[in-house]
Amino acid sequence: MLSQFYFPVACSRFKILNPQAGSTPLFPAIVNRKFMPLPATEPPEISPVTDDGRSWPFWSVVIPTYNARPDYLEATLRCVLSQAPGPDAMEILIVDDCSPQGAPQELVQRVGGGRVQLSSHPKNLGLAGTWNSCINRSRGKWVHILHQDDLILPGFYETFRRAFAQNQQPGAAYCRHVVIDENGQWGSPSALERNQPGILENWLARIAVEQVIQTPAIVVKRSVYEEVGGFLPELCYALDWEMWRRIAARHPFWYEPGIAACYRVHGSSATSRLRHAARDIDDVRRSIDIAAAYLPDDSARSLTRKAREFYALWALEYGRDFSSDWDFGPACAQLCGALRCSASPKVLAQAAHYGLRGCWRFLRKLSGLQKSPPSRK
Repeated sequence: MLSQFYFPVACSRFKILNPQAGSTPLFPAIVNRKFMPLPATEPPEISPVTDDGRSWPFWSVVIPTYNARPDYLEATLRCVLSQAPGPDAMEILIVDDCSPQGAPQELVQRVGGGRVQLSSHPKNLGLAGTWNSCINRSRGKWVHILHQDDLILPGFYETFRRAFAQNQQPGAAYCRHVVIDENGQWGSPSALERNQPGILENWLARIAVEQVIQTPAIVVKRSVYEEVGGFLPELCYALDWEMWRRIAARHPFWYEPGIAACYRVHGSSATSRLRHAARDIDDVRRSIDIAAAYLPDDSARSLTRKAREFYALWALEYGRDFSSDWDFGPACAQLCGALRCSASPKVLAQAAHYGLRGCWRFLRKLSGLQKSPPSRK
């Protein structure tokens, strides 16, 4: 398996160590250039549906929850219920991961009215464990994992069902999504991959370099999950991207160019917490190395390099934003994470530029020559 890229340094005695990781280099991307294989990763098993005489619905909509914000979860449930066919065609499941405040029973009963099934784990399983539990509890031919604060737009399920009636080939399908904030205001939509619905060509090479699919926008055949296994518990941020690449290595993807899903980003989300500690970029780097094993031998090295450079630059952009908000701790964390991910000339140049600018802003703040900017809303 292909793994981390390392680059030589002039003198090993200048190697910087991460004080939180013992002898782990703070910038492993600039220590050695060799490929280092990662340990083999065995995905958790997804069990086939037990034939107990009940009919299997076409859809399983599964909503994992943990300390769900009531207004967000209610909006999520209502957007599904408003376009849900009968129970024979769609099951709706909520799986709570042992929330300290308890499972949202009252809300589910009030909004779902018996249409929504609620279950709760006796102990916390974490993100991957909960997603895998959701899949194992599902019975539908197609599985849609919908986060507790995300939304789908009218026609989401009907659009995909019409497509599947015409083409049985895809193992997964997704549409464009738009990012929304805590108030539901729309931001930028995802990139347009093609103008017409259909099977994506050369898709593995595209998804290997950049994560362009957010979870509310994608549906996957349950039989595909049974074949490739569940989400990897050792990943905390890029576990969905790793799964889409694992599926793309074996199955075609269907694409719908219309915007039909909303991915919510807000300050209390898990994404925001991981980003402040740069755990997002470190998890992305590990995901890239794991997924290198799914790529063709003749392109794995170049695609892995491109992915590492792309996300190193991505981390530097977030670091710049943190620095602009005078949040120098997360800014430094993202800078270090970027250099752990790639040491390409482009990344090094950008890191030097942002690093020097951040230091200058920090010194001006210490000297009192510049006031802190107003906080972003």
